[in-house]
Amino acid sequence: MKISSLDMPSVVEALGKVKEELPEALAIEEVMTGLKTWHNPINRFCVIRLHRTADPKKRTKEWVDKTRAGMDTANWLREYELVWEALNGRPVYQDQWSSEFHVSKSSLGWNPQLVVGRGWDFGLYPACIFAQLFPHSRLIVLREAVGEDIDTERFIYEVDRLSNEWFPGAKFREFVDPTGKNRVGTDGRTYTKLLTSKPLRAKQIHLGANAPAQRRTAVIDDTELDAMQKSLLLHSA
Repeated sequence: MKISSLDMPSVVEALGKVKEELPEALAIEEVMTGLKTWHNPINRFCVIRLHRTADPKKRTKEWVDKTRAGMDTANWLREYELVWEALNGRPVYQDQWSSEFHVSKSSLGWNPQLVVGRGWDFGLYPACIFAQLFPHSRLIVLREAVGEDIDTERFIYEVDRLSNEWFPGAKFREFVDPTGKNRVGTDGRTYTKLLTSKPLRAKQIHLGANAPAQRRTAVIDDTELDAMQKSLLLHSA
């Protein structure tokens, strides 16, 4: 069965599972549905959290659908769900992501018959994800490695070690952030050049696009995944 974005939970269902942002270790009184109070121990203020659900008319799906029409998810979360973390930047995949749908409830195994794609991001905190693309455009992210206080060369050695530990005998293909063409230091070498050297000796490197719209489409559009899938399957043959 092919899984597509149409199978994702609706936005209303997802919003129904939004966790309230409440202080920890404080006595919180629920006066009524949608109305909670507590006292700030520092300034001794009484804090009142008034949510839209305090009004029975604003609890219905019909009201939510009508009010939310034309609003992006980040603004809705901030203005009507009191999720203040939505202020931090602009979520790129907010409307295409659901933890209930995208995060596995159990540990995932890997298929030794398929190529393992390593997705690289370089910079101050280098990162690498390990993923496999299964039939019907199912991209499964299996592992991740994130470096802290480590230079790129040392990080690559760590990724090589983890690759052999987690995916023994696997074939790998590299998918690199566009900055992979940039120079690492003053010696003229680029990040992609490091990948083709010891210890990885990568032979298949794909650079991502620079245009934000194209990069976003590559993640959410099935046709882009289908093209990637054909490439990986041909490489594993």
